[in-house]
Amino acid sequence: MGIKIALPEADVACVTGEGSIQMNIQELSTCSQYGCPVKIINLRNDYLGMVKQWQDMQYEGRYSESHYAASLPDFVKLAEAYGHVGMEVKRNQICCPR
Repeated sequence: MGIKIALPEADVACVTGEGSIQMNIQELSTCSQYGCPVKIINLRNDYLGMVKQWQDMQYEGRYSESHYAASLPDFVKLAEAYGHVGMEVKRNQICCPR
């Protein structure tokens, strides 16, 4: 969001995971308030990525509270609730034609 405000003519995209985006989801409200169109690409893998990474490295893959596929929100509806367009892409051919 800060980059888009500093460089309003630039195309800005944020590539993130579902755990990370939920830590700062309120920024979608700020983007709406200030008319700040930022593309957010949420790579869903059903894990808290950094938590899982440390559990892999330090605890030999013994996972605790890092996998949460059953409790994730509908990110399309969440984006729409903040006044943005939300879409789900399940195949790379849809967004990346050859």
